[in-house]
Amino acid sequence: MNDILTKNINIFNDVEDVSLAVSKEFIKLAEESIKLSGRFCVVLAGGTTPLNMYKILANSMKDELDWNKIFFFFGDERFVPQNNQDSNYFMINSVLFDKIKVPSQNILQFNCDNISVEDSVLDYKKKIASVFGNTLPKFDLVLLGMGQDGHTASIFPGSKTIFSKDIIEIESNSPKPPSTRITMTYKLINNAKEILIMVSGQDKAEVLKKVLSDKKDIINLPIQGINPTNGDLHWYITKNALV
Repeated sequence: MNDILTKNINIFNDVEDVSLAVSKEFIKLAEESIKLSGRFCVVLAGGTTPLNMYKILANSMKDELDWNKIFFFFGDERFVPQNNQDSNYFMINSVLFDKIKVPSQNILQFNCDNISVEDSVLDYKKKIASVFGNTLPKFDLVLLGMGQDGHTASIFPGSKTIFSKDIIEIESNSPKPPSTRITMTYKLINNAKEILIMVSGQDKAEVLKKVLSDKKDIINLPIQGINPTNGDLHWYITKNALV
């Protein structure tokens, strides 16, 4: 197995156990970061498994953190209005932001309303710079999922984003609708202090086996490009996703 990818693999019975464990890790990292630097900057992921975790944070754990000191970013977004049900912001807002007391200025989502996709990218770079300045951002935590094709964020097999040296890219040919998306790149994601990948479901087992093998194939398995430059990578996986 790949030496990097197989570090810190945590296996759980089901998606509920994964969601609870990730929620506890979120709380721990947030408390440590706030104590050290006065804030916690986290990149959120879309998808079913992360959404379960957000529900736990917003309900049974919502009183454990000072949400005023947490800044939320998005690893990727579908280029649709934010009130569209396909929007990652829409989905996360309904289960998390609407349930907690977080200042609106702490939620740094992609602007996809009445704007070109190119201007949306520029706008998001400005939002990131408003928090981190003009240096390469170092997020305290990046949450990621993995698709059945081995993609993560909106970095898909064969995408030009795999080779990007920028921090944000446009994905115009997503294999799943909507076709136009915006995504953080390896350069930005891999600079994080902590990266946590959640994988659940038997339908991911075949591709996960390839991802965790010794064979490196980033073009066809983009999640293999997740390799922190100076941080830690943790996998949270359900038993049925392993074969």
